[in-house]
Amino acid sequence: MRRYYLTALRQEPQLLISTLVKEILLYDDKMVITYNTPLHEGSDDDRGFSFYEKTLFLPCTVPQSGETTLLPIQTVMRV
Repeated sequence: MRRYYLTALRQEPQLLISTLVKEILLYDDKMVITYNTPLHEGSDDDRGFSFYEKTLFLPCTVPQSGETTLLPIQTVMRV
């Protein structure tokens, strides 16, 4: 499966991403990626669950000083 997805990402990245990813929400301090799922449940049960949470440190340039610093961003992936 890994080889299939790596090949698909090289050949048709936008199509694969559009198929797998439902939405990406960006906040000041976190990023939430929601994936499409083949499970279909009623609206009361459609709350999703997180399967991956990690804090990443992304480079960020401070506007006033021009210095580059690492900004902690919480990444949450869910279905």
